Amino acid sequence: MLPMKAILITIACWNIICLAMMFIYPHTVGYVIYTLYTAYFGDIQASYGTYSRIGVYVGLAVITTPATFVSLGLCNVLAKQPSTWRLWGVAAVAWQVLLIPILIWSYESGFSYKINQLGWDIFGPPDEIYSFRNLVLHRIVAWLVCTIPVSLAVLWGYSQISRGDRPKPPTHTTTA
Repeated sequence: MLPMKAILITIACWNIICLAMMFIYPHTVGYVIYTLYTAYFGDIQASYGTYSRIGVYVGLAVITTPATFVSLGLCNVLAKQPSTWRLWGVAAVAWQVLLIPILIWSYESGFSYKINQLGWDIFGPPDEIYSFRNLVLHRIVAWLVCTIPVSLAVLWGYSQISRGDRPKPPTHTTTA
């Protein structure tokens, strides 16, 4: 099993890389999506909902994929455990397959808005409408609530499989 310190550092690294990718995405892949969408479908104003969904869904995959691969490599280094490329790829795909639907659900259901409203119910409305608490904090909390459980589950499974700690199937012997 991975030490807790390695897991926490890996998750922190993953989130920092995702944050960096959130700043890079709009100026790179976001622009490509805009160009392709307008080339194939015309003006985005006619179907902005579809355009924004495509941008968000592709963005989630583009933002989280590099972070996943780098974090799994860091996890191997911190835990001093050997890993094969195949196992690394399987863990990365599992991480993405579990994470992306949860992040899409969060976007579609307005999870961060619900957290913001909960904060208003508990603490009252903010003194300043343009405060960090009102504009950003609920988005960070929603992101962490959606990503940390998946990260913990995948890293735990990855450590179990890479160390060979998974249960062995029973062997049947026949005597003749």
